[in-house]
Amino acid sequence: MQFTIPGSPTGKSRPRATTINGMARMYTPAKAVSYEGMVVMFYANAGGKKLDGPISVRIEATFEMPLSWSAKKRKTFDGKWCMKKPDGDNIAKIICDALNGVAYHDDSSVVLISVMKRWGQDGSVAVVIDELSEMEVEQIEMTAATADDIEGDPIGWEIVSIGHDGSVLCKKPNGQRVRYLFYGDS
Repeated sequence: MQFTIPGSPTGKSRPRATTINGMARMYTPAKAVSYEGMVVMFYANAGGKKLDGPISVRIEATFEMPLSWSAKKRKTFDGKWCMKKPDGDNIAKIICDALNGVAYHDDSSVVLISVMKRWGQDGSVAVVIDELSEMEVEQIEMTAATADDIEGDPIGWEIVSIGHDGSVLCKKPNGQRVRYLFYGDS
């Protein structure tokens, strides 16, 4: 299931606190509630249904380049990594929280998340949600390796995600998924 949320990527913000009649109350800021509603709307409009089992979520957040940038700078940065706020984990959090109970029973079902942040002409967040079969889950193996340790020709491999630990989840042409954790020099 794939869908896109147009506009600037938004991250999950911290809950806010206020006092009402001397009692502390926690609430989610209106901007976050509104964005979560947009996520659900675009998921539903794309024909999204509730999935069971282990879930993979891939997110590509595209940040609109500032209009103040020169044409040369915009051309140079188009498609390049974007290292501005919000953080990737907060983008994943707002997407996964919004889809909790809609795309899956509980966000604890999400076993694999990847977030890419890039510069682009227009802001948007593209989301791909897949239900992983038990076979796919079993095929994902953690392997410590240097570049010289990779078995087979990596041409044709698809990089599925890059973990916070620097590991890389690859999908081979035969469908097998392998996670490599690189260390040291090769």
